This record gives sequence, C-alpha cells and structure tokens, in this order.
Amino acid sequence: MIRSLFELYIFFRDLPDPLKENRRQTCLVTNHLHIFKKEMAYVCRGLLSDPPGVAMYRQVGHYRKTGLPKYRCIRTTSPLEAHFLHYSRSLHPTAKASSPRTLHMRTNYFDFAWTLRAAEKAGRMTPIHHSQPWLVDLLCVMG
Repeated sequence: MIRSLFELYIFFRDLPDPLKENRRQTCLVTNHLHIFKKEMAYVCRGLLSDPPGVAMYRQVGHYRKTGLPKYRCIRTTSPLEAHFLHYSRSLHPTAKASSPRTLHMRTNYFDFAWTLRAAEKAGRMTPIHHSQPWLVDLLCVMG
C-alpha cells in the first residue's frame, strides 16, 4: 500500500496546473511534500481505520419482510457519485449547449427532485411519488 501511495504522489507531484500561466507550478498545493510525509506517517503506524468513537453506520429503518434493521454507511461518497451519474444521463446531449440560465434551472430542479427521493427513501418524509410537493400543499388548502 505504501508503494502504491508513493507512486501516486510521484505521478501528481510534477504534473503542471493547466489553469496557471506559469507551467512550472504543479497542480498540488505549495506544501504538498509536508502533507504527504504527514499522511504517510499515519499509514506507517497503521492508522487507516475509522476514528475511534465515531459510528460509521446509522440505522435508517427496518426491512418489512424480516424485521431486521436497515443501516446506512456514512463513510462513502457513493450517493454523491450516483448523483452525478444520474444527472449526466438525465440531460439530453443537445441540452448541454443550452443557455446558462436554462441549464441552471434544470440543474436546480434535478437536485430538488433527487433530494426529495432521498428523503423519501431515508424515511424523512411521506412518499408522494412525484417531485412537486407544493401540489400536495395546494390540495390540503383547497380540501
């Protein structure tokens, strides 16, 4: 593992930052060597596991059929990665050339709908099976 991390660091160490005019500046921060040495010291001491006393799993409900508890891990970035995957797939290739305002509205609406579905799945709100909760509010006011 140490060798793999070292090789990864060596690869990025001299990689120029494409956003800088000065091509001699790397894409890493100025004190990258200090940070790398500090992190490698942690690895050498075996400090690779979760911080002590921090629960990495939260119970989010129970399975209906078995009654067993259902857990969600807070260690992962999978939900965020899935978000970008689904967002890029939901946008038609020709829509990527739309105006900044239209793309911004589309992105906000997708994020809103994604958050509603996540809240429903986590049991934080009653499932309404669509992404326009204001319609439910309107029905309550009119009824």
